[in-house]
Amino acid sequence: MDKKIIVIFGLGLIAGFGGFYLFQSKDALSQEKVGKVAMDFINKAVEKDNVTASFMNINEESGVYKIHLKIAEQEYDSFVSKDGKYLFSSAFNLGAANQETQAISESPEASQLENLAKCVTEKGAKFYGASWCSYCNNQKEMFGEAAQYLPYIECSAGEGKDQLDVCKNNNVTSYPTWEFADGSRETGELSAEKLAEKTGCQL
Repeated sequence: MDKKIIVIFGLGLIAGFGGFYLFQSKDALSQEKVGKVAMDFINKAVEKDNVTASFMNINEESGVYKIHLKIAEQEYDSFVSKDGKYLFSSAFNLGAANQETQAISESPEASQLENLAKCVTEKGAKFYGASWCSYCNNQKEMFGEAAQYLPYIECSAGEGKDQLDVCKNNNVTSYPTWEFADGSRETGELSAEKLAEKTGCQL
């Protein structure tokens, strides 16, 4: 369906909303009745453009009826309240959107992580780890491509897990171990916020 028909479809639903309201009921209507009423209404909304909406199926979803239909060879979903009072030409998944927004807001952008990794190194921090250490690898993965700028020091001498002198001499006993310019240490995976706090870097 071209843009013109999509616009007419949407405007038709809005313009004729009062007519659809007449079909409301205090009790939930059957799927068959709601489907028929909705399709009749939708067809009236698009008839001026000489197109016809074809009913495909209807089922219950998230407390409303979801109608799958076809208009001019394009398939669409419309949603109707069970009492036949409200018809929506589309639906937006707020739950998924909120999760995505939260993930974006909680995750620093790549440029921020790169700046942080460079700053942490410039501030004299040291990141002791081992190639076989899953927590160390998780810490690197948190920075993505910016991990190359971290002040990482490999402690493992090989598959035997012998410790290299650089770590032995600094009494590194667990991985990952972060050592900061003031001599303090933190073990385990650290968040970007914690690293910024310990080094005085901007996030």
